[in-house]
Amino acid sequence: MEVFIDRNPPLRAIKAYLAHSAFRELDITLSRKEPDIELWEVNEVDGYEAARIAAVIQLLNPHVKRWRSLSIKTIHLDSIRVALTNCSGIASELVQLKLCSTRNELLDSRALRPLVSELETPNVVELTLGGEVISLATSWTGHWVKSMTGVRKLFLINSTPTPDYLLDEQPFGEEPFSLLRQRFLSRSLLRLQISNVELNVYMQFNEPIRMEQLHKISFHRVYRSTAELILNIQFIAPRLEILEFKPRKVDPCKALCLPFTNRYSNNFPKLDTFRLSDSKDLDEFLPTLRTCKRLYCDNSLYDEDLEMLKAPYQAEDDTDAQWLCPKLYAIEILTCVAKKTPFGVRKYLYSRGQTKSTNLGDVTH
Repeated sequence: MEVFIDRNPPLRAIKAYLAHSAFRELDITLSRKEPDIELWEVNEVDGYEAARIAAVIQLLNPHVKRWRSLSIKTIHLDSIRVALTNCSGIASELVQLKLCSTRNELLDSRALRPLVSELETPNVVELTLGGEVISLATSWTGHWVKSMTGVRKLFLINSTPTPDYLLDEQPFGEEPFSLLRQRFLSRSLLRLQISNVELNVYMQFNEPIRMEQLHKISFHRVYRSTAELILNIQFIAPRLEILEFKPRKVDPCKALCLPFTNRYSNNFPKLDTFRLSDSKDLDEFLPTLRTCKRLYCDNSLYDEDLEMLKAPYQAEDDTDAQWLCPKLYAIEILTCVAKKTPFGVRKYLYSRGQTKSTNLGDVTH
């Protein structure tokens, strides 16, 4: 069920659909029909967006027990606030929740108040927060958050598809970290994906984030400084097994980055799989991957990396040469940027497996 909220919603048609669907589960999408990128460029304001959403929610709320997925995508952050404050009851079948907004424009004084919703969502498994909703989430209170104890997947995204050359977006401060520290996430979260969301690299923190059950972290189209801020400083995930990193092609903050260190490998003692795409920084990751068994490279494996993996490597601050990734068993190369042929790459890496110091057994090109 999809309703466009950039125009007057067909309330009669919605009523008829709800009556006709009887007791079936509902997949609900409230969104705008025109592309968001156009709205971003012309700085459009829709003063009636919140009122339209409120009218639709009032029709949907009596059927809250039938909701299976709910997706709301708006221009204004206040429209998300209005939608949530108009929801009440127990959405016992709701497993997917997606909330996205592109702007945090204070249309009225309600945007300054903590968000209180009487909605209860005890079975939400997948939670997606986009754009300015990330900052709103730090003010969540009430039954809604207290009931949300089973979230397994969290996606933090930029809801506006800005290209790499638009580098003037305002980075987030403490908000994403305050969200991740909330108890309903720290105890149950298994997967975290951060896409096109940037952080203030000058922030300082006194308290780390501990995610007891986290299994996988993915960074998609983020600056390297954002990934480093989380990996080197903030995260302790004793059960993390999979780490993915696909940086932005244009990174104005790269000059501010320090080399990746062994600090975060101590925070992730069970890291098993590392995936890197479209990056030239594999050489800085390799010394930290002490527990890694599987390495996936897409457009990220260079001749210098092959030299580091082929034989024991001696860093500038080490007296003895040591094997990098000593537990590495399998390497999968999707797109290779090294100058060697596929056969040459396999031969180069298989020479590592001939030694007694390593157990490399599978190279896929």
